[in-house]
Amino acid sequence: MNSLQDVAAAYARSGWSVSSLTNEHLIVSKPGPTPGWTILVAIVFFPIGLLALLVKGPPTTEVIVATETETAMARLSFGGSAPVSPEQVAANRRRLKRGLVILALAIAACVLLPSLLYYLKFSG
Repeated sequence: MNSLQDVAAAYARSGWSVSSLTNEHLIVSKPGPTPGWTILVAIVFFPIGLLALLVKGPPTTEVIVATETETAMARLSFGGSAPVSPEQVAANRRRLKRGLVILALAIAACVLLPSLLYYLKFSG
């Protein structure tokens, strides 16, 4: 097993996902932390708001470039995230709008369904 495979195994044990592994480089990433606003949404819109806790922040990505010799391995590590393309921004907006519509329908169902059942129970 070469050194980058050992490094990849260590990252995988720490919860990172290995995106790419070759003899020269290793790319690993893990989801970002849960944003603080999700907790507020989960409390205010409980129980449906608990779905907000599934939202994760921007992922952390590391690119590890290694050069091996018989005696040592040099490691250069970069971290960060790539800029988002306009197509990804548009797709994210569509997903957000769709999610908000579903959330509004779910809240409306939670509010209106008990009233409808109450009305049907006492109207007949």
